[in-house]
Amino acid sequence: MNVLRANSNLRQYALPKQRSEESPTPPTPVGPAGTAVENMTIIRQDGESYFTHEGKFNTFPGRDGYDPSFLGDELPMPSLSPRLRQQAAPLLADPTKIELTYTHFSVIQHAERAMPMLTAVNIDGASYQEIDRSDSWAFDARIAREHQMGKEAYKKNDIDRGHMVRRKEAQWGPDAGKAGGDTFTYPNAGLQHSDLNQKSWLDLENNILFGAVAKKEKKTVFTGPILRDSDPTFDNNGLMKRATQIPTAFWKVQVWNNEEAGGLQAQAFVISQEDLIKGEAPARPLPGTTPPPLKVYQVEMEKLEEMTDIDFGPLTDAPDRTESDKKAIADAGIVIDDKPWLKRKTPSAAGPPAEPSRSPED
Repeated sequence: MNVLRANSNLRQYALPKQRSEESPTPPTPVGPAGTAVENMTIIRQDGESYFTHEGKFNTFPGRDGYDPSFLGDELPMPSLSPRLRQQAAPLLADPTKIELTYTHFSVIQHAERAMPMLTAVNIDGASYQEIDRSDSWAFDARIAREHQMGKEAYKKNDIDRGHMVRRKEAQWGPDAGKAGGDTFTYPNAGLQHSDLNQKSWLDLENNILFGAVAKKEKKTVFTGPILRDSDPTFDNNGLMKRATQIPTAFWKVQVWNNEEAGGLQAQAFVISQEDLIKGEAPARPLPGTTPPPLKVYQVEMEKLEEMTDIDFGPLTDAPDRTESDKKAIADAGIVIDDKPWLKRKTPSAAGPPAEPSRSPED
């Protein structure tokens, strides 16, 4: 996990099949708080979820979301600039609100790009639970379908449904299973190239999460894409009804409370996938070739705020702790078993691509 390192030369990176158990008399389509689901017929309902021909929708009732007092000192959700705030997808039940609350985490969705602009998760390393993955992706019924990308964005390419809030990050405490399941919602998915999502990004996630587990500490993690007007257009070769833009980089901030050092401290990271994105359907390098290098940077909070147009509040930049976390993970005897999820999804000489089965361990 030596990919995590400081790099002061930041200027080199350009800142600049559901079952069809159709009922003879389908119920009236309803969304959260009784709002109508336009142009959809509900095929069946299952608790807080319902199914249409577009897939699974979840209403996510009773979720508390991100807890700003989780670390002891108050840490509100980061503040979007007025420009970003106007671009956020409104809740159908109350258009004045934009925060989608889940178990242990929250998401703010970008309406036009149909992907998250900001996620916030609380992590309790002392009560972390390892749970087998067995969930399916769902749309969030609390915002418009047009503000969410479904599986049409991930077919026959090397783009993963990259969890912005990692499943394992939310899996702690009595509601660990419910929290992990909540991460499989499309507003929590970013357009990440598989060679980013399953390599350097995963290394970063592992170091942050299992560092907290090894030290039995609490952390808060903020994550999102760097959104630039110059980002490439993406419509998955026409498979998507509405084109979006694919980010060329993603950021992540970990926060913890160090009372001896004066309270809340933070580390921010930016990882680029710019070299991996080629056109509208990025492809993994051919067998036998070397992938382009992935750029991993630790950045100052002030610099990240400039890059994202997001205000993270009075967080203090902390000394690099990636090596100490790595040592704590080893000393605790934690074995990180990252299964080889990499599967070629683009055409090759061996024949047509296999249908993508799942996103990687994220």
